[in-house]
Amino acid sequence: MMGHPNKQESLKDPLSNKYIYSSNQCSVDNNTSKYVLLTKEFGIEKIDVSCKMDSSLGKISFGEDGFVYKKLSNNKNEHYKYKINKPCIIKLYDKNNNTREIVIEHTTGYIYQKPHKI
Repeated sequence: MMGHPNKQESLKDPLSNKYIYSSNQCSVDNNTSKYVLLTKEFGIEKIDVSCKMDSSLGKISFGEDGFVYKKLSNNKNEHYKYKINKPCIIKLYDKNNNTREIVIEHTTGYIYQKPHKI
């Protein structure tokens, strides 16, 4: 009901037992997984998110109901307004403009890497 998740509502990385969470500051935190900081950990220079709603990088939340949301709401019963209705594609670019695409299915939350074209 706050319109954004807090750290304790986030999943934990099974490898490190640290939260998969980052604030808007994108800073390193001893209680969060280093794998959420893509630009720092993997040299990602640009990210395009097909299901984003505003000028921010993009927010994706997985609800306890099994659906995927592009935004959270603090208004009662408004969350379905932000439910993703088609697969969300996240395109990652490195410094050499190499790309990889990750797809999040809207009805199941299933995540997979789109086959890379050579």
